[in-house]
Amino acid sequence: MKITKQVNKLFTEIQATNPFAVPELINEDDSYYYFKINNGWITEISKDYINNLPDYKLYTEARYILDNYK
Repeated sequence: MKITKQVNKLFTEIQATNPFAVPELINEDDSYYYFKINNGWITEISKDYINNLPDYKLYTEARYILDNYK
């Protein structure tokens, strides 16, 4: 699996927002990236969505992920 530039930036924003949250890409299919945080819960994000998301909105997405998947 290859982590795209946008996914890497999202993971960096997640860790910058919460240094104890360590995201890890675990799988992908044609439409989604699946990742886990701290060997715990698993979530997914649409490839189309993340790859078209402007850089300035990555912080907001990182906050959304951390706030909704605790």
